[in-house]
Amino acid sequence: MMMVALAILAHTVLAALGILHVVANERGASACVRWSALCVLIPLLGLLLYVLFGVRRMSPGRRDSHEPDKQSSYYGAMALSPAMRNREALVRLVDSIVRTPLCGGNLIVPLVNGAGAYPEMIRAIESAQHSVTLSTYQFDYDDLGLRFCESLCSVANRGIQVRVLVDFLGVSLHRSSPIVHRLRRGGVHARHFNPPSSIEGIRYFNFRYHRKLLVVDGSVGFTGGMNIRAAHLVDRNFRRVNRDVHYRVEGPIVAQLQNVFAVDWFFSAAEKLSGPIWFPELIERGTSIVRGVPSGPDLAARSNYELLLGVISCACVSIHIATPYFCPTNPSFRRS
Repeated sequence: MMMVALAILAHTVLAALGILHVVANERGASACVRWSALCVLIPLLGLLLYVLFGVRRMSPGRRDSHEPDKQSSYYGAMALSPAMRNREALVRLVDSIVRTPLCGGNLIVPLVNGAGAYPEMIRAIESAQHSVTLSTYQFDYDDLGLRFCESLCSVANRGIQVRVLVDFLGVSLHRSSPIVHRLRRGGVHARHFNPPSSIEGIRYFNFRYHRKLLVVDGSVGFTGGMNIRAAHLVDRNFRRVNRDVHYRVEGPIVAQLQNVFAVDWFFSAAEKLSGPIWFPELIERGTSIVRGVPSGPDLAARSNYELLLGVISCACVSIHIATPYFCPTNPSFRRS
């Protein structure tokens, strides 16, 4: 009887601790109810599942502890022009959510689907003079992935500094892909993001890497929604194709893209990327005013979610949204 009483007491204490953590950290009422019920109804296992899959944030300060040197071109905020004064409320809103400043003088070119993006990306890689950084969630071992692999290995063999970061789960679930090992054999510094090979990797196994970044010589960048996989080539006879948009960017904004990669690379490889081959002085290339908005479980705010709701609230005339993920957690917001 004593052992049973101790077991019940231990379960009650652990369940209470789990529920307190759920209430303190979950923002949605439905998620709070689900995780709390799991902690109560399934002794120990429910709490373990919550620790592995329900904790949505890494420890505070993780990103700051891996922040590379602050580059002048990255942190140079711009003053609002008279044409932007009617957007002052929106600018203040975004300033309160993210640390990256507005950045003027950029050229932004949309690249539709794989046929528009991949040739441009490969040409940029093959023209590299100093450095290439590439990160992606999926890097398939198909003809397209091997074409990228060939280009990356070729420039690495020319003495170009190349760093590639691929999500561990992204390549493991979708296809048994030896792409990272092939890149390494070709002379590329390639890493899996967050493999379950350490206590932190196991603890945060549900935190996956969905960024898609390519920066060449620190001055030409690509980002958007496309992984490296032939399914984005919509003209091919696939049963399922992925339609999406990527962007080629030039100008001061590229330093913000490079900085995001540098933080993630330091976390994964313990190598600090700094200096002119990664962060050269950047000149204005166009007229677009933009800023990078990094998001993830290592940041205090849910940047993309809060930014999207804030932008909607600042709208005066119309709203156009193109996104695969739009799931507001507030029921009253969904009804409106």
